[in-house]
Amino acid sequence: MSNPVGRYRAAEGAWLLLEFCARSAELRAAGYCTGLLRPNDVKLRELRLYRETVRGPIRRIRFRVLQHLHSRRGHDQHCQTLGAPRETIASLLRSWAGEEAADLLIDAVDETVDELLNGVWAHLGRDRALTHLVGRRITVHAPADHVENDSWSRSPDCPRTRQLRGVP
Repeated sequence: MSNPVGRYRAAEGAWLLLEFCARSAELRAAGYCTGLLRPNDVKLRELRLYRETVRGPIRRIRFRVLQHLHSRRGHDQHCQTLGAPRETIASLLRSWAGEEAADLLIDAVDETVDELLNGVWAHLGRDRALTHLVGRRITVHAPADHVENDSWSRSPDCPRTRQLRGVP
């Protein structure tokens, strides 16, 4: 059963959504998408999202199976426009912001994808469209508790984290 409350407030979940979509858009521009990620696969450090390094044989197998499943199913409309499958976005939002906020934000994401595919926001672009449609529903605010005590674990050079990489 998923967490009804979430780790962050709804406004912070909206900020995390925009940050995640910005990172996944970079992957999409390179011809990739994030693939199927679970909430434990994505970490926030110094207001930047990173993919947790897959450690251990069981987690490595699980990660490869998820990426293989995504490759077999094919990319959905969310992959084509935002660079991340809807399933991944929904899972991350439910973990970050809880059920109610996630439902509100997923509706904004779905509306953004529909309007981008119909050419409504073609003149402004993906990022502005998503920012506007999310901002219409909820005020976006960066997480307040993003600072950790261990400066090494926050560093992008830390071996436990790496930039989000995609699935072709």
